[in-house]
Amino acid sequence: MWAILISNLMKFAVPLGLFVWSLFHPTIASYVFVGLAAIFEVYLFFIDITGKPKPDPSTWTRDEIQVLRKYHLAIRFPFGAKDFSCYLNGIRWSSLIWVPWLLWNHLWIPASFLVVNFLVTTSLSVRLDPIFFLSDAVRRGKHQLAGELSILQKVQEKSNDRLS
Repeated sequence: MWAILISNLMKFAVPLGLFVWSLFHPTIASYVFVGLAAIFEVYLFFIDITGKPKPDPSTWTRDEIQVLRKYHLAIRFPFGAKDFSCYLNGIRWSSLIWVPWLLWNHLWIPASFLVVNFLVTTSLSVRLDPIFFLSDAVRRGKHQLAGELSILQKVQEKSNDRLS
């Protein structure tokens, strides 16, 4: 229970804690925040790109192979990927507070980075927690994603059966 509470607090505690620091030292705090965000996101992009599996075509369909390669981190490490997605979203959404503050303080470079960061990391966040995002999209009427969600659930079941 404590682990879940700490995990949920951490996704916003670090960005908001650094924001409070920026009220007193905006330049230093903003560059620390941008640096930490960049390191974390480069790590996530790196493990997403380098860890793609090469599934056997004789045991997987073409659609299943595409889903396996696209969502490999969420399939292989479901809880860790979900947590990383939460942390990434904490960084992304805190930029709604950071960007106006940085622009007010004439810190154009960190503000520009956070705007670009918000847009670029969206797809990574979806790949890390696809069940949540695809289910939400289908609930909101994007029924074209229902097929991908169904294939993802089949792939997860197949993967779990292979591990058992």
